[in-house]
Amino acid sequence: MITLAKASNILIFSSAVILLTSFFVGCAPTGSPDPLAKQVAGTPSDQVPLIPEKITIVSDLPVPARMKIKKSVSHSYEGSGTRTVNYTYEGWVDIRRVHRFYLDQMPLSNWQLLSNNYDRGVYTLTFQKGREICTVIIRKNIVLMTVARLLIETPQTIR
Repeated sequence: MITLAKASNILIFSSAVILLTSFFVGCAPTGSPDPLAKQVAGTPSDQVPLIPEKITIVSDLPVPARMKIKKSVSHSYEGSGTRTVNYTYEGWVDIRRVHRFYLDQMPLSNWQLLSNNYDRGVYTLTFQKGREICTVIIRKNIVLMTVARLLIETPQTIR
């Protein structure tokens, strides 16, 4: 025979189990975790183009909107008609999408592709605009975030 106290305990336990189950089911991710994947129906998320940041530190150097600058290792210098830029960005973005981003976006800022290499998990792209050379190095860091290092230099001419 079930006492009133036992019935109350069973009811409380059952309610707690139902409440916790509905909480965890309600928190489960639905669909793709990447909101940009919805941009192109039927396209795998690693092939969906990244959107460029609207305002960048260097106007002719595009940056994927989901990558943030790593200030501790980034610096630039302008003077005497030359500039040196060494910026590092990182983010939780597929490395292939970042590679595709620079292949697509750099020509829109008048950078001409000189080389496109892939070696042991590292993409190295080299672009030229006028006298300047821009090298984009894309790799994964130790915690598997994608890192893009952007270097702009003006080669010295020998006189």
